[in-house]
Amino acid sequence: MTFTVLIPARMASSRLPDKPLADLAGIPMVVRVAHQAHASTASRVVVATDDERVRSACALHGVEAIMTRSDHISGSDRLAEACEILQLQEQDIVVNVQGDEPLISPESIDAVAQLLAKRDDCSMSTLAHAIDNVEEFASPHVVKVVLDARDRLCISVVLPSLGGVTDLVRESASYPVPLRFAMWVCMPTAFSFCSCFHNFNQPR
Repeated sequence: MTFTVLIPARMASSRLPDKPLADLAGIPMVVRVAHQAHASTASRVVVATDDERVRSACALHGVEAIMTRSDHISGSDRLAEACEILQLQEQDIVVNVQGDEPLISPESIDAVAQLLAKRDDCSMSTLAHAIDNVEEFASPHVVKVVLDARDRLCISVVLPSLGGVTDLVRESASYPVPLRFAMWVCMPTAFSFCSCFHNFNQPR
């Protein structure tokens, strides 16, 4: 199995401007994310940015980066353009690693790619972990996912009340998709696609 990691990185963050270049012990944040991705089994790691300063910082640290448009409304849109620029093929697996996750584990990146590769009934996979405190459960900033008995996505929304649902997990920040679904996976639909999640709290 081979896969490519793409890291969307934009400078115009409303919560933390210039976030990709935030200094973390002398290394820009986006570079640290790329280093973590390089420690996975990915065949290629590429930063997709809309700012020459990010591209230059990546080049300085030996990280491959490409320029994309500045009008993308989401990281997934930027990822889709990057796939076109890199001429990735329809059957390729692309792992979208968020540019503000400098502590993401290489094993997590590998896990979602491996899961998608062996589950032909799924069009995407993502990391999720159990919510173990009331604050995260109540927070509107934490995306919740509800899984069926086969660890497939039922709902991915902010859920104030779940009634009798038995499995509640929080979505983490790395997910791979076959290239043909790169722009489609973030559409706000609840039940219209099959998605398989790697729930690290469920023994296999």
